[in-house]
Amino acid sequence: MALEHVIQLSLLPYALGYLALVFILPSYRVYKKTGKNPYLFGKTDSAHDYSGKQMRIMTAATLVSIILYSFFDVFYQLLIPIGYMEIAIVEEAGAVLMVLSLCWILIAQIHMGQSWRIGFNKNDTAPLISTGVFRFSRNPVFLGMILTQTGFFLVMPNVITLMILSQVYQLLQIQVRLEEEYLVTVHGDEYKKYCTQTRRWL
Repeated sequence: MALEHVIQLSLLPYALGYLALVFILPSYRVYKKTGKNPYLFGKTDSAHDYSGKQMRIMTAATLVSIILYSFFDVFYQLLIPIGYMEIAIVEEAGAVLMVLSLCWILIAQIHMGQSWRIGFNKNDTAPLISTGVFRFSRNPVFLGMILTQTGFFLVMPNVITLMILSQVYQLLQIQVRLEEEYLVTVHGDEYKKYCTQTRRWL
């Protein structure tokens, strides 16, 4: 079986495994240890909750793209593939990036421990993490998510996945800045000092 076909058939299992490893299992682990739901996005019209809603939409759109790419080529053509990027080396680079970014995220989550959250809530505080991969990036999980989405685009280069990548990048840029304001409020000078020592991304 050609490597291209293997990657194509592996995309959906990877995506489902990614959601389980990056979001579902860590959330369950934190809930069992703390009794608190780490999913902190709400249903208000705030910038924070709007960002969370849009990320859910982008996740769903990515899953639909994967299903069309893997199993329904006729419908996949409606996503307007970028022909000159549909070459083996680009697809393989995307697959490698997806694997490496997942490993990076999992390492970051191990360092976060019970501080793992999805979103933030001013009434729910957690210790500031500045060790491990957080010495190199203040937002290693978000960085990993952007790299994963880039990997999806390289494997499935089309107009829709490019738009999804662009939207995810913008949403995470906004979310990072919202969280920075929150962390300054919660951790004060400790977080400000951390910002002077560690870059936002890498």
